[in-house]
Amino acid sequence: MTVFFTESWRLGPADTNFYVRVYEASDARAILVFVHGAAEHCGRYTDMHTALARDHGILVFAYDLRGYGRTAKDGTHKSPASRRLNSNISFFRSSLWAVHSWVAHLGGTTVLGLMTDPARKENPAVKLVRGVVAGSATLALTKPPPAPVVWLLTQIARVSPWTLFPVRNKTEDLSRNTTTGQEYEDDPLVGVPGSLRCLSSMIKQGELIQRTPDNWPSALPILFVHGDADALASHTATQKFYMNISADDKTWITYAGGTHELHNEPDGIREKSLRDIAVFIQSHC
Repeated sequence: MTVFFTESWRLGPADTNFYVRVYEASDARAILVFVHGAAEHCGRYTDMHTALARDHGILVFAYDLRGYGRTAKDGTHKSPASRRLNSNISFFRSSLWAVHSWVAHLGGTTVLGLMTDPARKENPAVKLVRGVVAGSATLALTKPPPAPVVWLLTQIARVSPWTLFPVRNKTEDLSRNTTTGQEYEDDPLVGVPGSLRCLSSMIKQGELIQRTPDNWPSALPILFVHGDADALASHTATQKFYMNISADDKTWITYAGGTHELHNEPDGIREKSLRDIAVFIQSHC
């Protein structure tokens, strides 16, 4: 696949330099602001984003979150603050302002937290959003750690909040694709999911989202795509959230046998999930 994107560095909150990619599309009808998951970086979605731009007329704006990828590890451009994952939401909002001439669709679990936060409901940038794609949303873990382990990590986080969680994701939990699994293992920009404080915050945010489905904006369309063999993000918890939100336009698609990274899955799942996402975005332009 021919890759076409432009790279740049964009100054965000706390004088943090963010690594940014834009996948241009001819006669773009919509833009997808993509938010990657923990431990990784936006470059792991190059094929997916290229296909959306080239084949479906969807401009993709992607960036490495603070604390991850090139934003954290680029020796030339990174800023001192970029090693920590604090609030990325200010940059997220400014990114939306930069692309206000298109219909904005958002991708990533982080977006569920943004859209269910009443305090941000009236934010002008948030109002630009015309749809959400929640891919393998991690509201709860499929195999949560035992309570004593959670307690111990919580105590350590209180004393040393920026201590990194010492375990990487297992490639077999991400996808059945052995090629992308090896690329994940060899990728110098892939690390651990984050600091103990960051992980604690993520878990609490997931619990809060599940408890407050009524906060979802009823007029905001949302598409959930999730594999029923996801060993990381609980398919059951996310589907329950889908059922509980009072959205006028909501869609749930289960991929039988699909694991966490649908965009890397074999057996036609990669292609189908890509088409499903493109159709959803195009139908809401």
